[in-house]
Amino acid sequence: MIELEERNLEKKSFFNRLVLIYFFFGILFSFFIYQTYSLQVSSFSEYTSASLKNKTRDMLVQPARGIIYDRSGNILVNNVPSYSLIIKPWKIESLDSFISSIGKIISLNEKEMNYVNENFKKKAAYNRELTVKSNLTSEEIAKFEVRSYKYPNAFIDVRYSRQSKYPDLFSHAIGYVGGVSNDQLSEIFSEQKLKQIETLYKYSNGYLIGKTGIEYTYDNLLRGSFGKKTYEVDAAGRFLRELEYNLL
Repeated sequence: MIELEERNLEKKSFFNRLVLIYFFFGILFSFFIYQTYSLQVSSFSEYTSASLKNKTRDMLVQPARGIIYDRSGNILVNNVPSYSLIIKPWKIESLDSFISSIGKIISLNEKEMNYVNENFKKKAAYNRELTVKSNLTSEEIAKFEVRSYKYPNAFIDVRYSRQSKYPDLFSHAIGYVGGVSNDQLSEIFSEQKLKQIETLYKYSNGYLIGKTGIEYTYDNLLRGSFGKKTYEVDAAGRFLRELEYNLL
């Protein structure tokens, strides 16, 4: 009789433990079902948007500064093209070999060499272009172009500089432009309701603002508005290809 009661107690205890285990796995299974539903249905659009944001990267494009005319329509200040030697660091295996080779046709000073060496790895890691030398002469451009087939990962692209047609006559009235501090640049972005993100510059000296004269007085009008380029990126943030270019 006692043995029968002990067996009944054991069966009851085992059944209780079994119910507890089933209950635990039931809760766990329900949690997985809920998570699956959330990912596939209720939060699908939210995660899709987040995925697209992670897959693309926006870059601002510096606007071309406005041209200044006199009342007769003659140009007083214009944007003059200059040319820069630019490389694709992520496609260059040996920087030393490249510099040694390119140095035979385009001379690089110590400052330019240091800049390339300091920024090469960082630019290569994210598939960013790197300017090796600005303001190339006609002779340097010609030397490179006839040998460009040797340098598939380098190219010459146009940048601009600000130039007055009558520097001696109207210099005080027209004024001049110069670089901008990070605080000033942040303020400019804030005025245009933009976030300060990576920017592509059209001018060889980077971002320019008016310092004196007309360049300063009408800086807001001359400065223009940024454009935006959207690139496809991989998980590491490297640029894969350009998707679109819009004016803001």
